[in-house]
Amino acid sequence: VKLDSVSKHYGELKALEAINLDLPPGEVLGLFGHNGAGKSTLMKIILGVLEPCQGEVLTLGQSPRDKKAHHIRQKFGYLPENVSFYDHLSGRDILTYFAKLKGFKKNEAERLLESVGLQAAANRAVKTYFKGMRQRLGLAQALLGKPKLLLLDEPTVGLDPIATDYFYRTVDELRSDGCAVILCSHVLPGVEAHIDRAMILGGGKQLAL
Repeated sequence: VKLDSVSKHYGELKALEAINLDLPPGEVLGLFGHNGAGKSTLMKIILGVLEPCQGEVLTLGQSPRDKKAHHIRQKFGYLPENVSFYDHLSGRDILTYFAKLKGFKKNEAERLLESVGLQAAANRAVKTYFKGMRQRLGLAQALLGKPKLLLLDEPTVGLDPIATDYFYRTVDELRSDGCAVILCSHVLPGVEAHIDRAMILGGGKQLAL
């Protein structure tokens, strides 16, 4: 990921102001700041969901909003802060659907369901899942296909200690395989051992790196 003086404004509101970042493969960046600091906005710009008002964004060497960027978006993994799925579908149906969207076979979905501890509940409707189970399902879809860029917004919220341990072990494995990771969290205990650098945002500005 490369950001060069990236800004995002909504009228008078300066959501992000002149953010610079160079994130190489195999590095985990912790992204920290208060609510409204601009963390989620920054992630959505990196994904190409939002367009910056100023500055340049490159992910895997290309603009994520380029019409020809479909092949690089297949290499992204993203877990939003508030996970939402179709309540009447089963966990297996949802993960199989996402696997097909990204061009992977059904057995990849089955492997991840087992990895996150949802195999026993795979045929249940997601509306019967409690928060921790929904978070596990969200984590599974983010990990489909061993992404080269993984963006995680509050990934451990609602996870029990066993699932949290699995999550951090998975992040460590992806980092060793060359995946770049941006990890946004308010749950600071335990994070430091798994990140290489930290960026602190405040009021849309980069306070520290």
